[in-house]
Amino acid sequence: MENLFKIRLSCFEPASEQESEKQPILGRLNGKGVLSYQRFDLKKHGTTLHKWCNKPYSAKFWDMAGSYEQFMAYYQQRMMVPGVQHTMFFLDGKPLAFTEAYPIIGSELEPHIQQATDLDYGIHFLMAPPRKIAEEFREFKRSISFFTLIQALGHLFNTAKAVNIYAEPDKENHKACHLARMAGLTYLREVVLTDKTAALFHINKEDFKC
Repeated sequence: MENLFKIRLSCFEPASEQESEKQPILGRLNGKGVLSYQRFDLKKHGTTLHKWCNKPYSAKFWDMAGSYEQFMAYYQQRMMVPGVQHTMFFLDGKPLAFTEAYPIIGSELEPHIQQATDLDYGIHFLMAPPRKIAEEFREFKRSISFFTLIQALGHLFNTAKAVNIYAEPDKENHKACHLARMAGLTYLREVVLTDKTAALFHINKEDFKC
């Protein structure tokens, strides 16, 4: 896995310190597509995310399908929770992915993590609809989910000062579980949560830097 991880990452060119200081750019994919990010803003990004959440590919496992009013009410409340971070990622300025990072302490996952600390975070990750990726990001579609997740993890390690990151996709969400493994996360076990039986994955900062 480590060799595969390094080979695939060789196609991504991180932004220089001077570049990232001027604007929120993470780097370039295949030397061309500019991967950037913005803090999630309900007014700017809410409509886009709501559409994604109601698409068939995400409705089953993301569990956020519903009216725009329900969506807005949920995120208005969710964004007030201390420590929770929401981020939108873009490729050449076009919406590409959304992440929610949350502290393990105080979350439903806390009882399943031994000796959790404030350096432990969970992550939820949602890509743009597959058709959108096929149409707008055709040149990158084979590797784009992998690269975006890798950069989302790196961004979280850097901005939240996280040491451990956990992912808990539905165990039946085989694509998400496969993506987690590709990104270097280690499968731990199944855990029963309120709305699903999840496959629990983990990666720490030291292993991520390998």
